[in-house]
Amino acid sequence: MNWEVLKFLIPVIISFLALALSFANYKQVKKRLEVCIEDKLINVGNAYENHNEFICKRPKVLFKGKACIIKIVNPSPNDIGYFDLRVIEKSNSSNYERLPYLHKNSFKLYDSKVEDLYFEHDGAIAKLNYPNSSYGTFKANTFTHLDIAFVPEAKKSEILVSFKVAIPSVRKIKNAGIRRKYRYYEKVFKYESKCDCN
Repeated sequence: MNWEVLKFLIPVIISFLALALSFANYKQVKKRLEVCIEDKLINVGNAYENHNEFICKRPKVLFKGKACIIKIVNPSPNDIGYFDLRVIEKSNSSNYERLPYLHKNSFKLYDSKVEDLYFEHDGAIAKLNYPNSSYGTFKANTFTHLDIAFVPEAKKSEILVSFKVAIPSVRKIKNAGIRRKYRYYEKVFKYESKCDCN
């Protein structure tokens, strides 16, 4: 290989390496999330602050409903905010109802000391990883587990659980409501009560 060819190739190789390093750095710092919304709703019973309350059957919250489990990994070096966390029940073609769900801010109005809650499930208790509010932050390089606990109102319905994150979206999402320019996650569950209360 003669010198003239080398003089041409060396700048090309250097430019290619610089581009590769820039792309690798971009991928490393780019805001991204790995989101898994479980396929099935779980049963959630009464909520307790500790095991002793469970043994004595003194629940902090009387509850009988469902919970959607959301698991989020934020592998990026940036905190990423989430907002517009909502639960919507569709009982027929025209009836949409926004359902309340358990979050820490709702308890602060009544008891500012409430932090951890444990829910009754299959004769035992498990920690309820309920959110602080309808908005919050997924910290950088962390895993977050959220239990969105709610009580369906209709005996048979579709339940939509959704939220947005502070990452711009290329396209507007029809089901996202307001603030449609942000990345949106949702899952729809078929729900039918097995309790015949009539």
